[in-house]
Amino acid sequence: MENLILPISVVIPTHNSEQTISRAMKSVLDQDQLPAQIIVVDDCSSDQTVQKVYDAQIPPGVHLQVIQLDTNQGPSAARNHGWNAATTEYVAFLDSDDSWHRTKLAIQYRVMKSMPAFGISGHLTGTPTEIDCAVDAPVRQFGLRQFLIRNRISTPTVMIQRSISDRFDIDFWYAEDYEFWLRYLANHQLILRIELPLAHLHKADYGESGLSARMFQMFRGELEAITKLRSTDNLSIFLVSVTIGWMSLKFLLRLTRTKIRQLR
Repeated sequence: MENLILPISVVIPTHNSEQTISRAMKSVLDQDQLPAQIIVVDDCSSDQTVQKVYDAQIPPGVHLQVIQLDTNQGPSAARNHGWNAATTEYVAFLDSDDSWHRTKLAIQYRVMKSMPAFGISGHLTGTPTEIDCAVDAPVRQFGLRQFLIRNRISTPTVMIQRSISDRFDIDFWYAEDYEFWLRYLANHQLILRIELPLAHLHKADYGESGLSARMFQMFRGELEAITKLRSTDNLSIFLVSVTIGWMSLKFLLRLTRTKIRQLR
C-alpha cells in the first residue's frame, strides 16, 4: 500500500522514558500511513529520553517537533502542550511506554473522516495481531452513563479533532484522561470506539510501573472527576452516589487482585 501522509499530529508525552521511547517512536514510524507531525513533549526528563527521540530515523514528509519543559508539569499539561502545537486536522495520543499496530492511523483516520460528528474516537487494546489496513472496522458508540460504569478507552487509543476547544485539566495528575472523557461526554453526548485491538499497552492498567502503579491516587482521581462533574450540575446526586459506590467496589477488587499477584 502507498505510504500516504495523513493530516494527523501524534503527541507523545514522556518523562524519563529512555527504556521505552524508541519502541513507541518505532510503532509510529512503522505505520502503513504516516502522520504529518510527531510532537514529543519531554516533561523535564533527567535521562537520555530526548536523545533517543532524536536518534529516530524520520522519513521525508514527517515533521518531528520536540518540546522540552523546564519543570515536571504532569501528563495533562504535557498533552496540552503537544495538542496546542499541533497543526493538523486530527491529534492522536500515544504514551511513551506503549505502541501501536501498524494499521492504527490508517483505520482510525478513515473511520473519523467517515463519521465527522464524533470529535473523539478510541479503540480496543491487545497483543499484536494481523489486521488488514483496508478492513471494514466495526464501531460502537458510548455515552456518559456507560463511561460511569467504567472507562471505555485508553489514552494511547484516542484520536481527536484538533479543533475541540477543551483541554486536559492540569490539576489532574491521576485519571486525567478519564476526567476529560467525562467532561467531553457531558457536553457532546457520545464517543466512538473501534472494535479492533490497534494498540498494545505494555503494562497493566493498575498495579505496575508508572503513574498507574499508585492505585489509591488513581482511585482518588476517578472520584474527583465524578465530583467535579457533579459540581457543574451534569450529574444528579443519586447518580453520583451510585457511581462512587460502584467505583469503590472496583477499587477493592483491583487492590485484592494486586495483593494476590504480589504474594505468588
